[in-house]
Amino acid sequence: MAADTVKFRALGPLELAVDGRAVTPRGAKPRALLALLLLDVNRVCERDLLIDRLWAGRPPEGARATLRAYVYQLRKELGRFANGVALAARGGGYALEVAAEEVDAHRFEALAAEGRRRLRGGGSETAAAAFREGLDLWRGPRRTPAST
Repeated sequence: MAADTVKFRALGPLELAVDGRAVTPRGAKPRALLALLLLDVNRVCERDLLIDRLWAGRPPEGARATLRAYVYQLRKELGRFANGVALAARGGGYALEVAAEEVDAHRFEALAAEGRRRLRGGGSETAAAAFREGLDLWRGPRRTPAST
């Protein structure tokens, strides 16, 4: 049965929030594939680029077939939960089709832009509120260049 709400959480450990309940995609490579697709929701990610990133530039024999298997696994997993979410094959790659506001990283970017706009307009308090809302989307330890 499809969920009423599905949120993609990429700001911290990758997870889906299905009707407010955390669901972790199965398997490291399917999770990594989902993370890559979340970076560019609603845009085609080239198959060769996905393969290169999933295997850090050293793809195994049969990487295309393995990628198709991971896409199948993700489609199956997403199909269990998600209304309005599709993983489509398009133009030599794949696109995760989902409303951008359902992805925390994209919501963060929108809130940061809103905060900057408000700050330029002289609304420091409302800008700070937008920035705080964006920062509140982050889960887990904050990463800095020194901690990576």
